Amino acid sequence: MITCVWLMSIALNSPILVASTLQPMRGNAYKCREIWLSLELERTFNLGLDAALLLIPIFVMSFAYSLIVTKLWRGMRHEIQHNFNWQRQYCLNKPL
Repeated sequence: MITCVWLMSIALNSPILVASTLQPMRGNAYKCREIWLSLELERTFNLGLDAALLLIPIFVMSFAYSLIVTKLWRGMRHEIQHNFNWQRQYCLNKPL
């Protein structure tokens, strides 16, 4: 599993490795900047990366939490019904 995460990370970020170059600044300073072949490629990559790293996890977590809430809600309804039935039975069979 960890290997898959690392391989996906490398694959998703490999375009940045290809598009990055060192550009000189004032003095002896350099900055690493992305130089894309076209603005359309840059936008496509950034939107795809945003979707892969932000939107997909949000949808997966929302789905998982909705399953958890549904399971807890059903369990609570069952427990409330069980307690109600037990109390009613206890009150009916209660010795005077």
